Amino acid sequence: MSNRLAGKIALVTGASSGLGRAIAVAYAQEGARVCCVDLFPNLRDARDPATGKANLFTQRLAASASALPTHELLRQSHPASRAIFVQADLTNAADVERAVAQCVQAFGRLDVMVNNAGISVESSHPRALRCHETPEADYDKTMAINTKGVFLGCKYALAQMLRQDPLEGQNEDRGWIVNTASIQGLLAYHGT
Repeated sequence: MSNRLAGKIALVTGASSGLGRAIAVAYAQEGARVCCVDLFPNLRDARDPATGKANLFTQRLAASASALPTHELLRQSHPASRAIFVQADLTNAADVERAVAQCVQAFGRLDVMVNNAGISVESSHPRALRCHETPEADYDKTMAINTKGVFLGCKYALAQMLRQDPLEGQNEDRGWIVNTASIQGLLAYHGT
């Protein structure tokens, strides 16, 4: 690796699995210190707050998830990353603000905010639902995380970046915000 992110501080949402985990690993490989943010450090522990049970979607993800939480994996494979885990509900402004604050407390600043966490509650059903069959609560939950979560991540990361000094050797740059989206942003599930 080229160490392109040496000395940079990155906060990655949705870091416990999938693309978020891959981003956290790649950033650590490039020399970044990483703050891993998610509801649970490992999806094997994930439970629906309302029912206390793992839903079908979470069970599928957990089956493919590593037993080792991302931040622990990074500490073992990339000790310089000094990775930490912060539990946060991205639909809750206080949680997102606290996640940014904990990252800054641990590492001194925030250079890269990766708004990666996203869900598709609709895909947790045993079969694809058409629009008229989709419960409004499923839609609301998906929008809260996929839209409001990104807004809150941008809001609190930007506020922090504007408070800190410019990055050394980067003109007036105070940080970068990266927002990801899944293929579902372009294509719908069959039958929807």
